[in-house]
Amino acid sequence: MSRRRFPQTIGLLAAVYLAAMAVVFALLSAQNADFVRTAHQTEGTVVALVARAPLGSTREAQPDARTPSLAPRVTYVVDGRTYDYVAAHGRYRQRLQVGDRITVLYSPTDPSSARLRGEGMDSGPVVSAGFGLAAVLLGLVVVRSRRRSTRPRTPPGPARASAAPAPAVAD
Repeated sequence: MSRRRFPQTIGLLAAVYLAAMAVVFALLSAQNADFVRTAHQTEGTVVALVARAPLGSTREAQPDARTPSLAPRVTYVVDGRTYDYVAAHGRYRQRLQVGDRITVLYSPTDPSSARLRGEGMDSGPVVSAGFGLAAVLLGLVVVRSRRRSTRPRTPPGPARASAAPAPAVAD
């Protein structure tokens, strides 16, 4: 593989990866929108605030940190049965307090499957669009650099005609 083709290959692989991530986040966003569309709602009560990693973090939540990221643990009742739900991600500045009432969305076929109203609605489409835009831009850069490298190169200076070498002459 030539030196010029290596960056193009890496760029192409990165563009494919970014496009795949855009598709993954788009599917997750569609799945979330479908859940919200078909969900029933009820009122729940915040019974605790537990340490959870914030959205986008790969680190585990640290309950003993100076300012831990907290997520609400909510109990809610459906058809006389009590369910418990903990938000998927925490916040550094949690707006909820123990005892607050909050709207819980739950699946009518499986009431144990729940989400808080508004949870996960804000970031999925934005992240998907960001990955998609990055994939398109990187793809354009790769295609443009490939076009430049496939153009025939002309040597610098005037064109030289190839002539047969002159015979050697003895003095």
